[in-house]
Amino acid sequence: MQRFFSPGKLMITSEYVVLRGAKAFALPTVKGQHLLVDEQDDADLSVVYWKALDHEGKVWMEATLQGPDMDLAHDRFGNATDLSDLLRFCASLKPQRFTDKEISIETRLEFPRDWGLGSSATLFANLGKWLDIDPTALLWHGHSGSGYDVITCREGKPVVYTMLEDDAGERSYHFESVTWDPPFRDFIHFVHLGQKQNSEREIGLYAREQLSSCVHADFDAITEEILAVKTIREFDFLIRTHEKMLSALLGRVRVKEDIFPDYPGEIKSLGAWGGDFVLATGTSEDMNYFKEKGFSTILSYHQMIGQVKA
Repeated sequence: MQRFFSPGKLMITSEYVVLRGAKAFALPTVKGQHLLVDEQDDADLSVVYWKALDHEGKVWMEATLQGPDMDLAHDRFGNATDLSDLLRFCASLKPQRFTDKEISIETRLEFPRDWGLGSSATLFANLGKWLDIDPTALLWHGHSGSGYDVITCREGKPVVYTMLEDDAGERSYHFESVTWDPPFRDFIHFVHLGQKQNSEREIGLYAREQLSSCVHADFDAITEEILAVKTIREFDFLIRTHEKMLSALLGRVRVKEDIFPDYPGEIKSLGAWGGDFVLATGTSEDMNYFKEKGFSTILSYHQMIGQVKA
């Protein structure tokens, strides 16, 4: 039995504009996804038995895929079409890993699927580790993301990530692992808004706006400053500035203005605006503000990020 694990991810800076080449800063999370693989050689037919478990141990996907094209022979919940396409692509890249083999695969999520921490990104990262495939190849097979998420999940470290795209539209990337252990971490919390965002849709909306190529230098500068910041006051200023800049680009109201206008600390969207988690600065007592408004899922920096690796 082979076992793989990839942590989830949170995008701290340059959401949306990472698609235009801006440097994005991302953190891995404590919770992630496990991949367990049992391979049996010399089977009469290439077959994969797949079972996916959520954070409560409940099966939410169960399928049997067979043949060189990973055709669906059984789909218990009717939700495995994308999985069939993904494994077909994996088999095209690594045919020797699937030919005449009986493979049992089980995935186990540690976080709820609606948290937006990367149920797909952690899967791509884990498959990449198992098959020795760059996970961005799996992501970019039919998806529009920047790739920051699968690289953060694969590395399990804070990263600064840049997506590159040539004149022909071919994507590549550059990243570097960084250290980020802010002395004000006890003043950082993560509040779940309970409105799962569709990342593909959000990327499409941004792409159609044709927002700008000339602004990424400003976001690069904020990313670099956040990596070096030492006080919560400075951090508040930077995330407030970031939110205002992106608000102007997107033509959308900041989440603080929209939902929490009287909150005394700062609030920053993470990833696609309008759902999933937001970052809120303040004391643990300040988090009662959100609880009183009905937002009960609130994680401290320690609970969400823990002690990240350098």
